[in-house]
Amino acid sequence: MRHFGSKQGLLVAILERGWEAIRHRMRATQDGGSPADQVVRVLEALVIELENDADLKEVMMLESRRVRGDNRDVLMTRGLHQFSETVEGILSEMRGQREILRRQSGRGRAAVIGMAEAMVREQVVARRTGLKTSYGFDDIRKVLETMVFALNGEAVPR
Repeated sequence: MRHFGSKQGLLVAILERGWEAIRHRMRATQDGGSPADQVVRVLEALVIELENDADLKEVMMLESRRVRGDNRDVLMTRGLHQFSETVEGILSEMRGQREILRRQSGRGRAAVIGMAEAMVREQVVARRTGLKTSYGFDDIRKVLETMVFALNGEAVPR
């Protein structure tokens, strides 16, 4: 309590530390390539960092979006907001180049981030319940690539 003020303050500090690691990986891999490549690499940064830290993965996937308190607040950390803005910025560049994305305005970000989160969350739930998931990082990457490139009206690179 002395350092973070509350349990939520501690949770925010943990999440922001995790988002900093994700942003660091994003910055290291984001330059170059098409906007579709960039979106995949940004999403990869999220998945890789969470693969590297099982505890952070569990906290981010199960606790960070949980409704809290009587006023039904959802925790929106600065790191999540910045991550979302980065993805939206790249998708905006894609929209400027491709008609298919212009028709999808605003939904692309939710679709690609939601897909990445859902696949990672399923791994966390499987780990906690003892179930096995039939996919790993490479499979997640392939699904993300397929979706991003399809949104951009491109064939997935081999």
